[in-house]
Amino acid sequence: MIRINLTLKKGLIEKLFSHWYPGFKTLNSYDEKKISYNNKQNNKIIFCLINVIWFFFKPTAKLLSYGFFLFLFIKKKRIILKILQF
Repeated sequence: MIRINLTLKKGLIEKLFSHWYPGFKTLNSYDEKKISYNNKQNNKIIFCLINVIWFFFKPTAKLLSYGFFLFLFIKKKRIILKILQF
């Protein structure tokens, strides 16, 4: 079972990981004392991976969304031009 202590982004990451890892569970503050040192190190590694993935994914997601809206704008413009030609 993967357990991560999250303060920010708790709901988002829990939703993402609960889909792929059914045992995924975030911890409340009172459960922190039960975590061993190794689990805390694993949490740091997982946080680093999540931040690295998000760092590279965020700009590509923006570019894809801009490209998609640009495509829709051009398509709409062509349809309007075809209507005006008649």
